[in-house]
Amino acid sequence: MRKLMAVLLVFVVVLASCAQIEQAYHETFAIDESVDVPEVVKEKIENILEDAARLEEIKAKLGDVKILNSPVYFTRDSVTLRVVDSENADYYDTYIYYSRYGEWQKSGPFKPGIPRENRREINLVDVDFGLAAAFYKEIDNRMDAGNPYSVNIGIYFDEGNIYRAQLIGEREDFDAVMSPEGEILSFERRD
Repeated sequence: MRKLMAVLLVFVVVLASCAQIEQAYHETFAIDESVDVPEVVKEKIENILEDAARLEEIKAKLGDVKILNSPVYFTRDSVTLRVVDSENADYYDTYIYYSRYGEWQKSGPFKPGIPRENRREINLVDVDFGLAAAFYKEIDNRMDAGNPYSVNIGIYFDEGNIYRAQLIGEREDFDAVMSPEGEILSFERRD
């Protein structure tokens, strides 16, 4: 009988302390309805490929620099290229422009896999960034609206300034090629 009484006493103490614990919890973590909590707004990333003039502005932000003849890559919210180091012309640095930051950022050194004798340097001002927007518009018109896709456009200088695009969709993938004059040379679904 003593054991039963001890168990009942412990049970009553635990039950009473649970009520106190519950009350303390509610007091500590109570939601104050009088505080105005703002709605979290998802940041809208600018699609820089929709605007040729915007792409030219982005290019101008980097200034009068020379770039390596490796491809310049465009996505909907970034541009990536290799710039000749201003202090040592034998070195190159990767620069990336992200639309969310609105400025070019040096992401680090770049070691080209191109033999030194095959490297060419190009004045950035001579590269037509705006044509990437025209290419994007053309391929976007050809894509099925029900197949959302990511896009990567590159200007390939060693192939005569050909613009190439890889379109990775949820259901299908495509490759497209455009001439420097703006003519679509191919638009094919990948197998």
